Order: sequence, then C-alpha cells, then structure tokens
Amino acid sequence: MLGTVSTNAVCHPTAGQTTGQELVDCDPTAGDYMEIYPTSDYLEPGDLVVFDESKFTFTKKGDRIAKITKTQQAYDSYLVGVVSLASQSSDFNTIGRNFKDGELQQPVALSGRVKVKVSLENGSVKVGDRLTASSIPGVAMKATRAGIVVGIAIDSSEGLISSGSYGMVMTFVSPGYWIPDLADAEIMQSASTSVEAIYEGMSVSDLFGAIITKFASMFEIVFERGIIRVANLISDKLTAKELCLEDVCVTRDQLKALLDATGVPQQATSLPSPSATPDSTSSPQADPSVSPSPSPSSTPDPLVSSSPTPSTSPSPSPAVSGSPAPSPPPSLLIVRDPLASPSLTTTPNPTPELTPQPSDEPTPEL
Repeated sequence: MLGTVSTNAVCHPTAGQTTGQELVDCDPTAGDYMEIYPTSDYLEPGDLVVFDESKFTFTKKGDRIAKITKTQQAYDSYLVGVVSLASQSSDFNTIGRNFKDGELQQPVALSGRVKVKVSLENGSVKVGDRLTASSIPGVAMKATRAGIVVGIAIDSSEGLISSGSYGMVMTFVSPGYWIPDLADAEIMQSASTSVEAIYEGMSVSDLFGAIITKFASMFEIVFERGIIRVANLISDKLTAKELCLEDVCVTRDQLKALLDATGVPQQATSLPSPSATPDSTSSPQADPSVSPSPSPSSTPDPLVSSSPTPSTSPSPSPAVSGSPAPSPPPSLLIVRDPLASPSLTTTPNPTPELTPQPSDEPTPEL
C-alpha cells in the first residue's frame, strides 16, 4: 500500500483490488537516484565530492576506478556530486553495487531531491540559486560566477543557517557547468567586484564555450557539429567555397560557367558603372562653356552699326569742303568750329596751295 515501506517496487493504493488501480512507488521516502562509489574518507550525507586522483580501487569485474573525497576549494572544477542517504538506498533506486566486499562505499546522487550542506560564504541562499563548492571541504555555497554546480536550491537558507556555520538545504541535483546571465551577474556581484570577475579562473576552452553559449542564446543561433543555423543573415561580404540552396550546391567554377553561359558576366563588369556616373556629372560643366560662346558672337553686330558711321562722317565733310575752296571765308569758319579735333588742323596744309588763287583779282578789290 502507499506509504508502507517494503521491499516491493510498486504498490497500489487500495487493498483487495487487483484491477483498475494506479501503480505507485512503494517507498515514498527516497527522493533521488544514486550510484555507489568507493571512498577512503569518512563522508556524510550532503557532502560535495570529487574523484581522488591518487586513490583507486577495482570493481568485481576488474575495472579500475578512482575513489571519491570531499571538495577542497571554492568553485572546484572537479565537482562530481553530493552524497545521498545510504538508508534510502535500495535495489530500485541504486546502481553500482559491484565493488569488493569490505570496500568503504557511499551513494552519490545522480538525479532527484537531496539535502546539501550549504554555508553563507557567498550570501544567503534562496530558491533557484545554483550551488557550487565553497572553501569549506565538502560544503556548498551560492554560485555567483560561472563554474561547475551541483544543482539548484529548492529551499531557502533563511532560518536554517546561522552566520559562520552551515546547514542542510534541499536541492534538485543537476550537476553541470553553469553560466550566469550578465544582468544577474551584476546584481549578484558586490560594488567592489567587476562583472569580469565572474569568468575569472576559467580555462580557454571553458571561456570559449561560455562565449558561444551566450552568443547563441542572445541571437538565437544554433550550433550543431560545425553547422551554424541562423534565420536571417545580412553581410557586406560572404566568402565560401561552395554555395548550397537546400539540396542544390554549386562551386565557384560551376557558378562562373553558368554566369558566362547566360551572359551575366557582362553585368558583373558593369560594376565600375558607378564610377562613370560622376563623369556624367562633368558634362554639365561643358554645357555652360558652350552657352557663353554664342552670347559674345552677337556682340560684334553693334560694332558695325554705330562705330563706322561717325568715323566716316567727318572724313568726307572736309573732302567736300576742299572742292569749293575758292571761298576763303567759309574756310575760316571751319577752323573755329572744330576746337579740339586735330584732324581738322591738317586742312590748313592745303590752304597754302590755295593762296596763289586768291592773289589774282580779289586783292585789287581790297
């Protein structure tokens, strides 16, 4: 029956009925699954353990295996798990009973709920905190930076642990490498500790793994055996040896041959066309140079209309006056009218030639 400890694996809740019953675990006390490991140290339930590199033993089949011992340092990277209750070990929740008789053995929790020794070295523990090894041998603490953890606290340390000591906190066993979110890391770290300290002490491979994990979670990228799965990819330049569209793949030579056959390479050579576009902008510079040329061509037209007419008008006037030269008084009047024109001063030069003519008869009249 349910709630009765027995050697039976499964039970049903109602006695006397054999059909239509729900099968349940006969022993409700066991909360985890465990595996037996040899040890040379005295270990208690709730101790965090690692494998001892210097102490070994053999199974009944002759397999060599390292013994377990307590963790010795904070964030111990060799953390394996936590010691479970041997009193809850049975054939239905325990494996690994293949060591020699007389060998000191302890069960290590593989999965399930187990109480873990926890200190307040990194502050109080609340539900959801990851637990890792502290500086106290075999005792856990709240993890505040990346590293190996034993599991997740499903109880709080409030009222269970006093300062300077440790207590037992129920934990969901889930050994593995844990990386805190950057936002959570800033909250967990004190003001005097930088966020970079969260990842200190990590090996290159662990650090690279942490970066890849965070990168994948932030951008929803899937890394799978050298394959990166991305929903959308935008890049200025993409270099590849082979281009695959679903199940169709082409190489560089195949793509080049295909483009040559379709004449697409001509379009590829037109890539310098953007450089020709600035040349076209220079053509407007030639247009204004042509436009002023017709404007000065029209200017010589007024030169013919105005300038020659005044230049010719004075020249014929003295020529005509030279023919009626016998009248001397008009010649004197012509000298007075052009006051500044030196061209008229030349007219007196022919006047001496006229002097013999008036000397004939006008003189006796005077």
